[in-house]
Amino acid sequence: MSLLEEIALTCGPLPGKLLAGFSGGCDSTALVMVLLTLREKGLVDFGCVHVNHGLRQTADRDQAFVEEFCREHGLKLYVYRAHPGSDRSEAWARETRYAFFREAMAASSSDALVLAHHRDDQAETVLMHLMRGSGLEGLTGMRRETVQGGMRILRPLLKVPRSLLQEALEEAGAVWQEDETNAEDTYLRNRVRHELLPLMERLQKGAGAHIADCALRLQEDADLISSLSEKALQPGATCLSLEALGGMPRGMKARLLRKAFENAAGEMQERSLPDRHTRALLKLLSEPAGSRLQLPGNVTACRGYRFVHMLPPHPELPPDPVPLADGVTFLGLRFSVSGEAGNGDGIRCQRLKRENLIIRVRQAGDYIRPFGMQGRKSLQDYLTDRRVDQPFRDRIPLICRGREVLVVCGVGAGDVEIQDTKDTQTDLYTWEGPMAWM
Repeated sequence: MSLLEEIALTCGPLPGKLLAGFSGGCDSTALVMVLLTLREKGLVDFGCVHVNHGLRQTADRDQAFVEEFCREHGLKLYVYRAHPGSDRSEAWARETRYAFFREAMAASSSDALVLAHHRDDQAETVLMHLMRGSGLEGLTGMRRETVQGGMRILRPLLKVPRSLLQEALEEAGAVWQEDETNAEDTYLRNRVRHELLPLMERLQKGAGAHIADCALRLQEDADLISSLSEKALQPGATCLSLEALGGMPRGMKARLLRKAFENAAGEMQERSLPDRHTRALLKLLSEPAGSRLQLPGNVTACRGYRFVHMLPPHPELPPDPVPLADGVTFLGLRFSVSGEAGNGDGIRCQRLKRENLIIRVRQAGDYIRPFGMQGRKSLQDYLTDRRVDQPFRDRIPLICRGREVLVVCGVGAGDVEIQDTKDTQTDLYTWEGPMAWM
C-alpha cells in the first residue's frame, strides 16, 4: 500500500461532491493527490479552486502549474485572480481567498470545501493563539469540520504531519511549487515554523504532535461546555437574561455573551470576539439600563432592564400590518379566537370588540389608555413604565385601532371598554409564541 493510500484511509468518510483549495504547494498538492486516490476508488467527486493573490513574482507560475495539473487529471478548476491595493496584509489575503472560495462553492454546487491544513499547521496555530492570549476557543486550534460564512469546510489531514505528506509525494514521483515567502521571517507563522517549533522539538521530542493532540482534547472540553451553554441560550438568540447570567460562573457568562454576539454578527464576523471586548461586556452587565457598548462588526451591546442585547448591524425591517383575525401569525405569535369566558389579561389573551383592528409594531404618535387612569399615555412612556427593554420595543406585536394601542402583547392591555363578557359582538383572542420581553 502506498503512502498516499495510507493517508487516504485516515481521512474518514467525506461527502460526495468536494471543492479542494489548490495553491500548488506541497500541502495542497498532497491533498489533491489523496483525493485522486479516493476518486479512483469511487469514494469522492471533486474539483479544485485556485486563488492568484497577485502578491508574489511566482504567482503566475503557480497558477500555470495548477492549471496543467488539473488538465492532466481531468479536474474541474476554478481560477480567481485578486487585485491587491495598498493593503497586502495576511488578513486581506485570507479574506480575499475565502470570498473567492465561497464564489467557487456556489458555482460548483459543492457540498464542502476541503483544505490542506495538517498537524504541523495545527501546532503552529495553537502556539500563535497562545502567544496572543487566546482563551479556550483559540487553543482548540482548527477543527476537522466547521462552517464559516455558511460554507462547510473540511480539513481531513489535520492528524497528518507535513513530513509524511512530502514523503508521500516523493514516493509517488509528484512535483509541487515552493512558495518563496515560506522562508521569510516577515510573518509570525513562518517564525513559529522555522524558529519556535524546532526549538521546542529540541527541548521535548514530539512537541509539535503533542500540541496538536492537546488541541483535540481541548476541542472535546469546549464541546462539552458548549452543550451546557446551549441550554441557557436558544439557537440564534441575541439577548440574555440578566437574572440568569447573575447566577453563572464568569466563564459561562463570557461564553454566552460571545455566542450571542456571534449570532448578531452573522457572517460579518468570522473570528471570535477579542478578550478585551469580552471583559467590556462582562462589565456592561453591572452598568445602568440603557448603557451601550460598540463591538466589532458594527454590533452594539445594550444593557436593558432585564436583558443584555446584541443589536445586529442591519436590523430587520418591520413587517407590514395585518388585520386581526383567527389563525393569523405576526412576528412569531399566532392569534386565535377562544370560546372561553373572561376579559383576558392583555398578556396572553384579551377580549375585544369585533371591529376593524390591525396587528402591527409601534409607530410615532401611538398612545394607550391604561386601566385605572384618566386620559391617555404615549406608548413610549407606557413601555418605559413597564420596564420593557428598548431593543424589544420595535418587535412587540400591538393590536391597534388607528393610533390607539389596545393591547401590547405580553405586556398589557389598555381600557378596551368591554362591559359584558357575554356580548356577542366580542371575541376572546389568545396568542401563543415566544415573547422574550415578558
